[in-house]
Amino acid sequence: MYLKKLFFVYISLSFLSACAHISQRIHKLPVKASKPKVLKTLGQPVKIQRQDGKDYWTYKFVIEGRHYTQVLIFKEGMLYKKERLKPYSLKSF
Repeated sequence: MYLKKLFFVYISLSFLSACAHISQRIHKLPVKASKPKVLKTLGQPVKIQRQDGKDYWTYKFVIEGRHYTQVLIFKEGMLYKKERLKPYSLKSF
């Protein structure tokens, strides 16, 4: 029973740590990073949209129990802009 609890705590902490790290990885991504580099660094976005010749990739994650989204904008296959980090509720996404 003790090992099950310990395993659950380990998995929970690993998940929270991974979510916090995605925001750090986004912050470190340089503008003009290629789409393959972003995919390798962050993984698949939860949403992809195309508008006015630009691609909008949305990532979501949790930091200290709060939910956030971050949109990365690509132009001509390269990272063009990182929108501000935005909080969201689970109902709105």
